[in-house]
Amino acid sequence: MATRFTTLALSVLVLAAWNPGLVAAQEYLPLDLTDRGYQEESYPRLTQIADGVYTYEGLMSNSGQHWRFTINNLVVVTDEGVLLGDAQGSPEATQALVDEIAKITDQPIKYLVVGSDHTTQQGGNSVLPQDIKVFAHPSSAVVMGVRASAPDATADASLVPTDFVTDKRVLQLGGKEIHILHLGRARSGGDLLVHLPKEKIIYTTQIFNGGVFPAISPGFPTEWLEVLNKLQAMDIDFYVPGHGFIDSAERMEQELDMQKKAHMAVIAEATRLHDAGVPVDRAAERARFGELEQWTMRAQQGPIAVRRIYQELNGELPPKSGN
Repeated sequence: MATRFTTLALSVLVLAAWNPGLVAAQEYLPLDLTDRGYQEESYPRLTQIADGVYTYEGLMSNSGQHWRFTINNLVVVTDEGVLLGDAQGSPEATQALVDEIAKITDQPIKYLVVGSDHTTQQGGNSVLPQDIKVFAHPSSAVVMGVRASAPDATADASLVPTDFVTDKRVLQLGGKEIHILHLGRARSGGDLLVHLPKEKIIYTTQIFNGGVFPAISPGFPTEWLEVLNKLQAMDIDFYVPGHGFIDSAERMEQELDMQKKAHMAVIAEATRLHDAGVPVDRAAERARFGELEQWTMRAQQGPIAVRRIYQELNGELPPKSGN
């Protein structure tokens, strides 16, 4: 197991060639609201990107830290109801999403795709209709079920999946073709994407978070990279991230590429330290990430990422289902 993961990570190291300028091909834009020059009054923001297709950006802060960033959703409006890619992190934030949708359509919200089972995307589900159809990967269903059955569970954990997607599900809703995809384990393991093939739009949930240092834990580092490669190989015009400000289609494609290269660079540095025999605690302190040192949340996410990559290299992560 450890040998297999080491080989994978070393192939990444060769690709990255540990070039500190690797992620500098495009101008890096920070994740923070004020650093990016945006106005807080502009959020939440619902933006139409195709006929009946919208992005939603809900502004949040991170546990008292100085930065402000967004939790994003895909909103697909059809004659047979509204489909959501993820929700928001609290009942208040999800209610704001519901209220914005009500301004553009009388159609009820009938479908929720659980792209990420993290509470930042599912913490406000209690305000959604209780008869909503919830699509989730089986591993996400387990996580959500544990939360719902916990002794201290709140009403926000009560919405549990009704339909399971392990690979692909195709929906035909009001003339729109919608694909729900699982391309592999990435940020949460049960990562589902919402793909509109005709419109060439894909909601990536937390697989792609624009402008933030790679938040690799509790994900699956090299498998995540494989998913990013699959995303880039698809015929897509607009990539919608789970976090990060949504700009032009061209800018989002550039940021996805920057995120992939950043992911490669983090794996490469952690692998270098691992293969040099540096203990994980010292590796977290000694890691140097070149251009990524200036990225938002580097101080918080860098050590966590190094530890997670060490776990993968040591064969300590859960194997793929069936392996």
